[in-house]
Amino acid sequence: VIAATLVTIVPPVLTGIARIVFKVKVLPLDEYDSLNAELEKTKNDLDALNGTDMKVKEEASANFEAFNSAKRKKDAAEEQNAADKKKIASLEWKVGELKKKMAEAEAMAASFAKMNKD
Repeated sequence: VIAATLVTIVPPVLTGIARIVFKVKVLPLDEYDSLNAELEKTKNDLDALNGTDMKVKEEASANFEAFNSAKRKKDAAEEQNAADKKKIASLEWKVGELKKKMAEAEAMAASFAKMNKD
């Protein structure tokens, strides 16, 4: 088995012609098989890491979406709470006004009752 690797491109200074230098090394078959096995293992490890990375990204995306959904619900609940507080304050004011009118009416009724007794 012959393995050739490109070492460098050396442009000669004077001629302007680039020379390509190759190193050729003859590998024993067992060393070649060992390198191929290591390459295959590295590819498998990389594929596994990429798969794990995709799972992590999908989980992060799902968590982000769940967080945004919960935040929207919280914001809507806070808005509803504020609206309910305003409505309660308005109703409390109305009840106060009605109590005043009731007290005035009771005072008038007591006054009329006193006038009718006399």
